[in-house]
Amino acid sequence: MFHHLNITRSGNNGVYIFFAISGFVIYLKLFSRDRPTPFQFFRNRITKIFFLYWVALFILSLLLPFPLDSSAIQTILLFPGHISRIKVSWSLSYELYFYFLTAAIVYLLPHKYAKTVLFLLLISATMVSILYTGGWIQIKSSVLNFFLGKNTWHFFLGLLSGYLSTISFKSARVPLILPAFILGTILLSAAFIYPSDDLFTVLVTGALSTGLVCLSTVYERRNPLPAKQARVFGILGDASYAIYLFAPIVGIMIPGRNPQEKIIIVLLTISISVLVNRFIEGPGLVFCRKMLSVFKPVHIINEF
Repeated sequence: MFHHLNITRSGNNGVYIFFAISGFVIYLKLFSRDRPTPFQFFRNRITKIFFLYWVALFILSLLLPFPLDSSAIQTILLFPGHISRIKVSWSLSYELYFYFLTAAIVYLLPHKYAKTVLFLLLISATMVSILYTGGWIQIKSSVLNFFLGKNTWHFFLGLLSGYLSTISFKSARVPLILPAFILGTILLSAAFIYPSDDLFTVLVTGALSTGLVCLSTVYERRNPLPAKQARVFGILGDASYAIYLFAPIVGIMIPGRNPQEKIIIVLLTISISVLVNRFIEGPGLVFCRKMLSVFKPVHIINEF
């Protein structure tokens, strides 16, 4: 929100940690003992991305109408390279690609081979990211940049943080909140100060996102939050996707010409998003998933 309100210079670097968190969550989903079936996984991921996105896009179309041509179809379906009517929607194309790629590898390959393939993709994405941001190769707007560029690299780093969180620090006696706080501070500094396409920034935000997600979640397991605090963070966490989508829309309705208006935008976005999650997103996802479960192609899904 700070970036879209022109409060920070390079706040879009914060998207990297969103990607890392996505990779972390997907690792815990796909490599757990009670992982969902392929149908459940794809149904839940697709509805989570598209339902609220379509609601937000509809509201935006009322404020800023756009023609329903071929480019609009690409925007509605989140094709790579689509016109981002909602400023943040470009990132959702990467989310969808990463979900499908990771799930296909995990569900189609034996467990030990799946981890090996994902590790090789992490190494490949690391090399491509360094070469591209360092200026040694030019792959902007290319297929290679989409599939293995710096954005996708952060998803794979999220997978790595999920793996590390299950095997590391279990017997550590040092308080983990301090290193996590330090990493978070440096990460925010990089996100707020340094250019997003700088090699140093990409490497720093990548490494720190991995460490921050890993350390903070390990710390939380060892030191659970008090119930009231956990409830507040839970409410905000549930509404986080709505906050992500509706912040640019609220910014259109309120100009944000001075600090007071920008504060109003932030508070209004959070308030609206909590209500949207409670009364629209939650019930809507339940309904959509129930409808899709009725029509699921049982034999094909089970074979897959």
